[in-house]
Amino acid sequence: MADNTVELPARSPPNGSSNPRDSESSSSSRTSSSMSTAVTNEGAVGNVCVIERATLELLQSEVVRMEEEITNLSRQMLSLRQIISGALRHVDSTNETVRDLP
Repeated sequence: MADNTVELPARSPPNGSSNPRDSESSSSSRTSSSMSTAVTNEGAVGNVCVIERATLELLQSEVVRMEEEITNLSRQMLSLRQIISGALRHVDSTNETVRDLP
């Protein structure tokens, strides 16, 4: 095996599916990894996932991007929660409906 690859055991198929890629998200489906048959240490043939270093680096950058996106979404949710709380306080104090707010 080349020095720039890593072998990982293949995932077991979800829900009895014969294709282990069935449950992958569209983001991870974009990454390129190849499935191959290899001989394990015991001599039995099994499926392994061969992932090149460049693919691992791409996955790492995707994780960083997703973490940033989650952080931004968390900020937006906090802001929305504050807006809703303010609207509810206004409704409670004036006994008006939200659509009456300016």
